[in-house]
Amino acid sequence: MYNNPRNNEVTYSLDETAHLLNRSRADVEGLIRQKRLGFEMSDYGPVVTSSHIASFYLGERPRSASAYKPEGINRKPRKRYPKARTRR
Repeated sequence: MYNNPRNNEVTYSLDETAHLLNRSRADVEGLIRQKRLGFEMSDYGPVVTSSHIASFYLGERPRSASAYKPEGINRKPRKRYPKARTRR
């Protein structure tokens, strides 16, 4: 267990997660492969945070990075002019 001081999130290794969920490590890896349990990659491999475990108990699917939309200004599309039909 590692407590991240920046966001007060507790991260667990796969073995610790298996112990918390009362499952085997292979079952936890299977849940990650089936996209039923979220995870984050660290320097030492995949870790599971406390929010991932909470969303797993609530039955929520983890959101992928493509589900997040970046915020910013909406630019106008470029104007497309028709091609000239005569030579100059």
